[in-house]
Amino acid sequence: MTMWDFEPFKRIIGNCDAFLELTLQETMRHDKLAMETKKRKIVHIELICVRYEVEGKSFIQCNLRNISERVQAENQVVFISNHDMLTRLYNRSYFDEELRRLENSRQYPISIFMLDVDGLKVVNDLHGHTAGDNLLRRTAQVLRSCFRDEDIIARIGGDEFAVLLANTNCQACENIKQRMARTLREHNQDFSDQPLSLSIGAATLDEQGSLDELFKQADALMYKQKKAKAGNTKRDVAEQLDLLSP
Repeated sequence: MTMWDFEPFKRIIGNCDAFLELTLQETMRHDKLAMETKKRKIVHIELICVRYEVEGKSFIQCNLRNISERVQAENQVVFISNHDMLTRLYNRSYFDEELRRLENSRQYPISIFMLDVDGLKVVNDLHGHTAGDNLLRRTAQVLRSCFRDEDIIARIGGDEFAVLLANTNCQACENIKQRMARTLREHNQDFSDQPLSLSIGAATLDEQGSLDELFKQADALMYKQKKAKAGNTKRDVAEQLDLLSP
C-alpha cells in the first residue's frame, strides 16, 4: 500500500497538498479523524504528523491513537450541558441560545410553541413524583412525534415546554396543532387511566424582529388556554387517575 491508500489519508485528509504544506511550511500537523472499520464501526483517531530531517532527507512520521473513549466522554459532557436529563429534550439554556441565533437569521417566518402539562401538580400530589416524571417523559415523546427533527424542542421549566420553529408560518402552525390533537388522542388510548393534557399557545413572526416578544406572545396565549381549562383540571385529572375517594 502507498500512504494514499491508507484509509485515514484517503478519506479524511484525502490529498497530497496537506502533506506538501507540511513538508514546505509546517513541522507538525494535528488532526482528529473518524475511521470506519471493516465491520463498519466508527473509531475516532488522533493523528499527529511530524516532519524532521535526517542526513539531509525530509521525513514525515505519523502517529495514530484511538481516542474513541475520550470523544465519547466529551460528547456526553456537551449533551448534558445542552439537555434536560429527565426528558432528553434540550434545556432552557440551549433554547435561549438558539433564540438569539435565529433572531438575526434569514429563516423567517419563525414560530414558537409554548406548552404546559395540565394537572402535573395534582398528579405529583396524589400519585407521587414518579407518576409526574412519567407524564413529562410522555410529553417529550408526543412532542418528538409532532415536530421536525430540526425544530428546537426544549423543556424550559418544571411543567413547561417550548418549541422553536424556523421557516414556519401561521398555516403550518395550525397544521401542527391539528396533528398534536390527533397524536394526543392516539397516545391517550394507551393511557386511559393517566391521560396527558397540554395547554398550547403558538405565535409567528413573519419578518425579522424580537423573538423575546414572540416568546411572550406564545406564552400569553398558552396561559389563556390553561386558565380557561383550570376550573376542571384538578377534578378531571383526579377522577381519571381513580384517586378520589368513592
